Amino acid sequence: MSTRNNLRHLKIIFILLISIALNACISNTIIDEQSKDNYFNVINTPIYVSKAENITQEAFEDELSSCISSSENKVNISNKVGTGTGAIILANGLYGVATATGFLAPIIVVGGSVLALVGGGAIWATKATGENRIYLNIENCLEKRGHDVIFYNEKSNK
Repeated sequence: MSTRNNLRHLKIIFILLISIALNACISNTIIDEQSKDNYFNVINTPIYVSKAENITQEAFEDELSSCISSSENKVNISNKVGTGTGAIILANGLYGVATATGFLAPIIVVGGSVLALVGGGAIWATKATGENRIYLNIENCLEKRGHDVIFYNEKSNK
């Protein structure tokens, strides 16, 4: 029995060592600040864009404005849905905790507490990811239109 456990442990260690070795072979490319000639920064964002070559500057600016406004609209809608859903779940959980009586009260209190945590977590996650969802939507919109988009956060590299 101990030989079998030793073989199992050796297999696990071997798999871990192989995965570490393979991960070490992956080269992560750190993107330095892009040259102003190739990319330009969308003001107050970590988004850098290289416009498609077959597009005029005026058409590009219209596309960028369109992508920014559509992204903000999508994120506003998802913020409302996420916050509303979280609030409903939170309220139902708190209602269950507040009205729990009888011999099922301990079970209802635990279930209500879990629902309250899930609802609060949904609200928090919605608010925490709002800014990144805006950037992601802008990126997707611009890339669908043929532009190259990268992210570079100057704050994290200083």
